[in-house]
Amino acid sequence: MGIDTNWDALSAISTACAAVIALGLGVLPPIFRSISERRLATKRAHDRLKTVQLVIKKYRFYNVQSIKQDGFTQYQYDTSNIKAMTVNIDLYNEAMCLNALSEDLSGEVKVTVTETLDLLVAISSGFPFHSEEWDRLEVLIEQSLNILKNRL
Repeated sequence: MGIDTNWDALSAISTACAAVIALGLGVLPPIFRSISERRLATKRAHDRLKTVQLVIKKYRFYNVQSIKQDGFTQYQYDTSNIKAMTVNIDLYNEAMCLNALSEDLSGEVKVTVTETLDLLVAISSGFPFHSEEWDRLEVLIEQSLNILKNRL
């Protein structure tokens, strides 16, 4: 009778261990995958934002399309003139790729990157914007890069 009890206890323990292992094998891989996807999205978003930052600075200072209207200076992102730059990039397409990457980001990072993307899409639409908006875009890109760099 004592041997049966020991076998029953051993069977219960082994069943519990098997259940914990099965649960771990079912739950842990998606958790690890989401962590690695978030880290990869952070790295890719950082790299793409560095490229966008380079294009914005290069475009604004070396390929100026300024419009004076009502006493304000406005800058225009001219998509036909962008082909003459040594760095040829479609900012709207980059913004869409960054938007897809931002879905995997978390919390504060996602909010800052999304705000940057909203302004980037508006500016890359081809309509003229005040120089303050361009300054704000550069500041937002810098903030986003700093936050992403801290998350890496």
